[in-house]
Amino acid sequence: MVAAADVLFAVVLGVGLALAGLSWALRTSDSLGVTALRAFAAVFGAGVAATGVVGLVARDPEPLVQPLWAQIGFFFWAVSVVPWFLFALAYTGRYTDPTRRVVAGLWVPFLVPFGNFVWLNAGGSPSGVLNALSS
Repeated sequence: MVAAADVLFAVVLGVGLALAGLSWALRTSDSLGVTALRAFAAVFGAGVAATGVVGLVARDPEPLVQPLWAQIGFFFWAVSVVPWFLFALAYTGRYTDPTRRVVAGLWVPFLVPFGNFVWLNAGGSPSGVLNALSS
């Protein structure tokens, strides 16, 4: 018999793939803000799909602090705020042509949580981080 958690993670994976498909389907649209909307769908879809895959494959029955699938999902959800913010600015007509410098500046606050995520999941030491990045 299939566990309810496996069904849930399979549905999550399907939703992630559907969001990634939405990003691909919007590639020919010329509507206002479609680039930022595609970026949002791609980032959020990748995060949701990664959450589903990790939940299906590497589920720990007794996690010590927080399960890895929850950390991945939360991180991608937080990161998807940047393209959504850019979409809202473009769609309302407030700021329709952000420069690369502005977009990069919006991503800077997410470097610390990403570094912390890598640090904690690689063993919490510089050699563990280097080993995780090199593999």
